[in-house]
Amino acid sequence: MTARKTLTLESNSNVMSDKPLTVDGNVVVMVTPPIGEDYWSVRVAVTGDQAIIGFPKFGTIGIGFQHEDKGWNTNLPYTCEAPEIYDHIKVNRRTASRATCIRAIKMIQTWAWTIRNPKLEEEADKVVRELFRFRELRERMVEASRSKRSES
Repeated sequence: MTARKTLTLESNSNVMSDKPLTVDGNVVVMVTPPIGEDYWSVRVAVTGDQAIIGFPKFGTIGIGFQHEDKGWNTNLPYTCEAPEIYDHIKVNRRTASRATCIRAIKMIQTWAWTIRNPKLEEEADKVVRELFRFRELRERMVEASRSKRSES
């Protein structure tokens, strides 16, 4: 099995939105986009010739392999657990390892949760700021303790 040490999330701005179209304010129309190997919003290469992709799918984000050699339309929504998604899509994994695929799925899930729930990004920023404040406070306390010991 080929494993990639560094995984990168790539984005594709050429994919149309998954937002439903409203006609006359009452009727909602879901349109099937031109689906193919280049229909993805984000992807993470897991081997030199295979990637896991995230793409709009009728009001959610689907996760599957970019190249579906054995099982066509094999994907699950981003809200499923990463191992469950992997077990469902693994028929198309080629030489990618389970661990690498699950890491890639989790990267796409993080992206999907962030774009589907903008408040999460805001909350994450707050947590990071609090962690930096805590770290700064801890460093000051350690420095104060060292100063106090050196005075003794």
